[in-house]
Amino acid sequence: MKKFLILCFISLSLFADGKVVGGILHEMPDWFKQSFLEIEEDIAEATADNKHIMLFLHLNECPYCSTMVDDLDENKQRVSRDFDVIAINIKGDKEIEMNEMETLSEREMATMLGVKYTPTIVFLSKNNEIVARTNGYRKPQDFAKVMDFVKGKYYLKTNFAEYKSNLQVAANYEFIANDNFKNITDLSKIKTPLAIIFEGKDCIDCEYFHTTTLKNDLIKKEFSAYNIVRFDASSDKEIISPSGEKMSIKDFAKKLQIAYKPSVILFNNNEEKLRIDGFLYSWHFSEALRFVAKNLAEKFASYGQYLGFRQQELTKQGIDINIAN
Repeated sequence: MKKFLILCFISLSLFADGKVVGGILHEMPDWFKQSFLEIEEDIAEATADNKHIMLFLHLNECPYCSTMVDDLDENKQRVSRDFDVIAINIKGDKEIEMNEMETLSEREMATMLGVKYTPTIVFLSKNNEIVARTNGYRKPQDFAKVMDFVKGKYYLKTNFAEYKSNLQVAANYEFIANDNFKNITDLSKIKTPLAIIFEGKDCIDCEYFHTTTLKNDLIKKEFSAYNIVRFDASSDKEIISPSGEKMSIKDFAKKLQIAYKPSVILFNNNEEKLRIDGFLYSWHFSEALRFVAKNLAEKFASYGQYLGFRQQELTKQGIDINIAN
């Protein structure tokens, strides 16, 4: 009987589901706008107060969202002075009236906006047009530049990437060498998965990217399927882009509207498939690499749908997933 019980325990353990850990519960601050989600009315009220609307698209237990909420709360005085912040749950069912002609659910809005990472933050003009957007977590000093761009209405003259490239900011980052980076200038010849990393002297996240992200075993495994090149986004060096255009790296970065560094642009068969232009922990980062390298966009309607499938696939195998490590 004792042997039978031991065997049963081992058998059950073998088939036990893994867990998703690292999620963090968060609540929206009470100073966020208590909106009826009638966006045109919200914009009218914000405009009357010389503000813009900031849509905070989040997900339950998202660790990045939790940190971003804390950051905004710590800067409540500045944020609430210039913006009315409205929370949108990307899996939610609340109705959003975008205008008199269009009503959709929170979930449908996230699909319409192509949300891949949370929090995605969208800024709206008085004309109900998107004038700036961030995909994923941004550190306070980086996010402050986006708010300055919107507050100053610089979007009437240029895009955020161009605006940011012209800012006079501290340039303290020293480029870190990596043996896996290749010296390739004609990117049009690469038909296999290609990762283009854009860095810059003003990069505030690049050191972490090299010392932590690129040293993670999951990420190293998925990156092994790629040709990896690293560019200084301000360089005048000439390259040939994946589409065959000859231009400087600086112009290539402008064309791609690179505003966050390090940005990782993932190509397959000379086409951009996905980009990582915000902070990601190792699991989400490695799965983005896997999604592109294995051409999984042909199988899944979206990267988000793939992530849901992948979580189930791994946990059913008894594998734990830490989304905040």
